Amino acid sequence: MSAYVIHARAFHPDKKFGLGGLGFHGDNRGFSASLSSTSRIYAFGQVDFMTSTWTEFDVNSDPSTAPWFLGGTREEYIEAETKPEGHASFVSSPFAPNGMQTGNFQWNFRGINHAFTPNRAFNNLVVPYLDLSGTIVFAIDRDPDVLEMQITSTLRGDGFPNSEVFIIDSNDTPIMLNTHHRMGYAAGQLAYNAQHLLGGTLITVKINADGNFVGPIRATRCVDFMPEARDLLIEEEGFFRDTYRTDYSITQWNRLHTKRDPSEKNILGFDTDDSLPLPRVNPFGGERPSGQKWNSLDDLFTDAGPEDLPDWNH
Repeated sequence: MSAYVIHARAFHPDKKFGLGGLGFHGDNRGFSASLSSTSRIYAFGQVDFMTSTWTEFDVNSDPSTAPWFLGGTREEYIEAETKPEGHASFVSSPFAPNGMQTGNFQWNFRGINHAFTPNRAFNNLVVPYLDLSGTIVFAIDRDPDVLEMQITSTLRGDGFPNSEVFIIDSNDTPIMLNTHHRMGYAAGQLAYNAQHLLGGTLITVKINADGNFVGPIRATRCVDFMPEARDLLIEEEGFFRDTYRTDYSITQWNRLHTKRDPSEKNILGFDTDDSLPLPRVNPFGGERPSGQKWNSLDDLFTDAGPEDLPDWNH
């Protein structure tokens, strides 16, 4: 009735990683809420607002294969020493049948590409971790005249590869929360565990008396900060609108994410994981959606932070 499953996944959209990723096995897919889609690392856990409890993140990797010139090692990630690791926590105020309830879900995972060599100890020494983490804040109003859930989701990580976060209710209705298009290349981005702010979303969705999603969705913010600040509320299927859009059905909202190009090319025509990790550049003429100007070169070359999120509100 008031239980939801949260999914977080890191995936490579191409059949194989590019030159910068040494041609390892990819996932050959776009952004998706399909549970059959493969990922380099995927995790899920359930939160229950009725009991204020949660299940620990179940974190796994789909199989990976090295290119022939690195020996063609295939790793299934079945044994405990090769599996990725993760953690989740959840706190909420008491359940209120006809009132307000808030909740905070925090999660993280990380893992190593153990297809790099058959020597797992060596891999642990030289292969960088893929790190991804996030925070989801809920505010639920169960007043019969209101019945809505506000969701604020922020995503952090290395910036590589692509990533997505979505939530599914007890009727198996998914809602996309974050989609991030990768930047840089595997070795360059994963080496520093930089924990960049990758995305921020703030939406309000109508629910029914059972707490399931029925829509519509009112969007206040949805931005993918890397490799450049992409405001998804003024973009649809790769095209920019003259004005922003904030009202969506659940299907329209999910399509906004799943129809994004998962493997964009850079200005030289190379896939982004064949290029050097470059600083984020604002594509909107130096102005954020709020109208606030970028003040200096420091704004141009410094990652966005939580304090910047309200500047992207509509």
